[in-house]
Amino acid sequence: VFRGVRDTTFFLYRVMKLYA
Repeated sequence: VFRGVRDTTFFLYRVMKLYA
């Protein structure tokens, strides 16, 4: 697995949470 993908997924999760 790519560490970058995990970081990106976590980042997107935070962004969606902010704009939810």
